[in-house]
Amino acid sequence: MVYFQQNGVRKISMSKLAKDLSISKTTIYNHFESREALLEAALSYKLAVIGEYESVLENITLSYTERYRKAMLFYCVQLFDVSSKLMNEIRVFYPSLWKMVLTFHKTTFLNLKNYYEIGIEIGAFKSEVNSILASLDDQQFFEMLGLQEVIQENEISVIAAFNHHFQMKFSGILEPKFSIKNVE
Repeated sequence: MVYFQQNGVRKISMSKLAKDLSISKTTIYNHFESREALLEAALSYKLAVIGEYESVLENITLSYTERYRKAMLFYCVQLFDVSSKLMNEIRVFYPSLWKMVLTFHKTTFLNLKNYYEIGIEIGAFKSEVNSILASLDDQQFFEMLGLQEVIQENEISVIAAFNHHFQMKFSGILEPKFSIKNVE
């Protein structure tokens, strides 16, 4: 996956790929019938790695907010590692692989929605929190991370971006004296 992240997919021939990886084209074709099959294997592997966030999100030995912080920080760091150029190529030129990405996003959305619903039930979150909107807010943040050029141009690390998102989500943006309760 790292190779594709750095070089893209469409402009790389199997000959160049074999040369760059110091293996024969025959070796590649012995394992993968096409470039798309190779990309599918790489994408499946990367999505499985990113999907490890679930085990942390469900880890009951951590506090409820710590589960979110650790799981989503891992998710964001892994997601940021995937170039927006590569994701765009997959979206445009490999629709069947793009469906894998969309399915993964939907699963993440549902996992986070469930996390918020349970958090509301156990009293970790306010009862007026809408679990769908809270999860959609996270999805928007993940999409923002896809704008890597903007983040890098402004010298914002993925960790700093996530910490900001986490603080805004769990602490808010307003100073206490300006909170809704104090506004007439």
